[in-house]
Amino acid sequence: LDAEVETLQAQARDFQQWVLTNEVLTQGWVSINTLNAMSSSGVALNQAYSHVLDSLRAQGSHGDPLLEQAILLQQITAAYVRESSSLDGGGAIYDNARDVELPVDQLAVQFRQQLTLLQQQYADNPATSQRLQQAAMRWAYIEKSLLNYRKKTVPATVVRYSGKIIDILLAPATSTAQG
Repeated sequence: LDAEVETLQAQARDFQQWVLTNEVLTQGWVSINTLNAMSSSGVALNQAYSHVLDSLRAQGSHGDPLLEQAILLQQITAAYVRESSSLDGGGAIYDNARDVELPVDQLAVQFRQQLTLLQQQYADNPATSQRLQQAAMRWAYIEKSLLNYRKKTVPATVVRYSGKIIDILLAPATSTAQG
């Protein structure tokens, strides 16, 4: 597990380096090479995280399903913003992250299915159940945009609501998220 964690940390540093490469400030735009490198680094980071989770599960340890749901939503949001902000709507500009990632609409279906399972799993836990209900209400507001992400995009709305949902999912068990 130490090797997987070390790889995860290295991938996180690499991804952070690409994110902090603020070409907009220095050039006024972000090069396609930087976008592609950032996407590749993000994919590698997600894969390293998956390997750590797999190793933990193999050792009999169970992860935090709400954390995993929050990470899935972060992946969906990043893919949605990448697709909606590209000059051509994500069609012609090649991004090698597409080779390994599922499309936004498929990830959105996966999120909805897992959210429903979490609501069932935590039905007997009032605090967590309430948080999941709050997350589901906000999810319902952006789900259609994610399912139809190539027709009409609203990245600011999706980012704002995704952030609220992630905050709710990651809130301490003894409190409820507001907003």
